[in-house]
Amino acid sequence: MCDRMEHYQTIWEHIRETYYTGYMRVEHGLQAALYAEFRMALPGVNVVVEPRWYVDGQRQHPDLVTVEEGTITDIFELKFLPWGYPQFQRDINKLLGYLVHQEYPVRLSAYKNPDTYQEQNLPLHKDVCLHFVAVGLHDAIAVQPHLLVEEMPVLQDHPGRLNHWFGRVRGDGEWSIEFGV
Repeated sequence: MCDRMEHYQTIWEHIRETYYTGYMRVEHGLQAALYAEFRMALPGVNVVVEPRWYVDGQRQHPDLVTVEEGTITDIFELKFLPWGYPQFQRDINKLLGYLVHQEYPVRLSAYKNPDTYQEQNLPLHKDVCLHFVAVGLHDAIAVQPHLLVEEMPVLQDHPGRLNHWFGRVRGDGEWSIEFGV
């Protein structure tokens, strides 16, 4: 499914440029910037911000979800702590936990009359892509793909399921995406 690698690389480069303007200060800024980039770069793809889902009785809300042709294609969890060391275990476990169900509410079913606020479940694509997006200090585990895999043995049970977007602040300053971690 993750056939948007070139688009995602370009989007991530734009996000890096936006970050270095100095006006992206909090995680919601990263979320808003990604939303805007997705809307511009991916015509025909709908972007949902923080839908409310229940997984094993726990209320969850992924940071961003993309929907194409009535199917959930991508789920994103974000961590933004450029001055520190973002935590990652909970978000990665949440991402993998979303695979438990086959559908989630992401749309208002009465989209011509959203005042009714009736939610509609849409199915996960059979190859739904999971994305962990982290910006942190260059030596944080959350921005080091090889260390992330070492720290999260559960990823070995799901090879190739996670795409790791990372932005390293200071140090080497690398921003990239490791697809299929």
